[in-house]
Amino acid sequence: MPLLYDKKNLDSLSQHELDEIVRRHAMFVNARLGGARAMLSYKNLSHLILRGCALTGADFSGSLMFDCDLRGANLDGSTFFTTSMQKADFSNASLVRCDMRGGCLKGADFSGADLTAADLREGSIATKDRRGNINLVLQPGATSGAAARPVSGFFTEYVDATEAVFAGAAMQRIMLRGANLTHAILEDADLSLAQMQGVKLHGAVLRGTVLDGVDLAEVDLTGALREDYQGLSLEDEAVPVDMLVQDHNRWLDTEGRDGARLDLTRHDIRARGPGSADFSGRNLVMMRAMHALFYQVPFAGAQLQAAELRHNDFRRARFTQADLRGVDFSGSNLMRAGLQLALLGPLKLPGGRLLATNLRGCNLRYADLGGADLRGADLSGADLTAADLRGADMEGANLTGAVTEGALTGL
Repeated sequence: MPLLYDKKNLDSLSQHELDEIVRRHAMFVNARLGGARAMLSYKNLSHLILRGCALTGADFSGSLMFDCDLRGANLDGSTFFTTSMQKADFSNASLVRCDMRGGCLKGADFSGADLTAADLREGSIATKDRRGNINLVLQPGATSGAAARPVSGFFTEYVDATEAVFAGAAMQRIMLRGANLTHAILEDADLSLAQMQGVKLHGAVLRGTVLDGVDLAEVDLTGALREDYQGLSLEDEAVPVDMLVQDHNRWLDTEGRDGARLDLTRHDIRARGPGSADFSGRNLVMMRAMHALFYQVPFAGAQLQAAELRHNDFRRARFTQADLRGVDFSGSNLMRAGLQLALLGPLKLPGGRLLATNLRGCNLRYADLGGADLRGADLSGADLTAADLRGADMEGANLTGAVTEGALTGL
């Protein structure tokens, strides 16, 4: 499986070896004989499990932690200096006063985590020669040739937290100066008194985010999703969404002679609050929506065959077990969408014709397509970076020009 980083010259640990280090660290913290502080710098810890572990004050500097499971771990005061944590799961972990300077947090999940007073400012590893010149350190152990260059991801000058999730996180007094949080999810996070000079929040989700005492003068908020609506609202419709769906079903039953086709083009529809909607289990066959926002909206088990859904924002929308055969999603943003066990194969039309599901050019980064039926789907030009494709049926799918870096495959 291709990874999102270069892991050359780093020592890999087995799960058994890591468990032993955790055990001895607990002894060290409790001042017991035989204990030792967890020194995990410059290690390849990818895919290993530290769920619920107590590793306060541990050192992970310069390590690779791709797809690590650290849910609920106590990591207070630990050092993640220039560490690559791409797609790691820190949900509900405690990271109070952690040193994460120069780290790569792309796609990591910090939902519900405690990052109070954590340091996510710029940072890089460098040396000074006899003449006083500053040089960026090479890969661990590298001396010359192709390896003699900084490793992408963990010698970053500024923290890269693009597309990371901080939903509901405690981030009071966090230091984020210069950090890149483009398309990050900060919904319901508390960033009171955070230092955010020069932070990039382009396209980030800031619904319910607490920013008390934060100076936003130098923050890039271009395209950020905030509380104010950015399109037509269902709250302003003359009839509630239930009646709109009933009219649509009548339109289907009468082959267009009665009722009205559901068209949500340019609507701003969200999963909660005024104008929210839950389309789970609904019959939405052949509905239409373009340039609309469906952030985190549930479509679980819905019937959406042959729907026209081009150029929409479906970030974190939930399509679990939905029937999406023949849907045109082309150009849509489905980042972190839940598509587990969804039907995305071809739709059989009268006369034996097949209508393929269209996912051309879609953003499916970090999307969960586990067990989905993608037979014959058009994924040309789609971005499947770090998507979960385990158990998905990809027979006959068109992946021309698709990006699959870091995608999880197999059973």
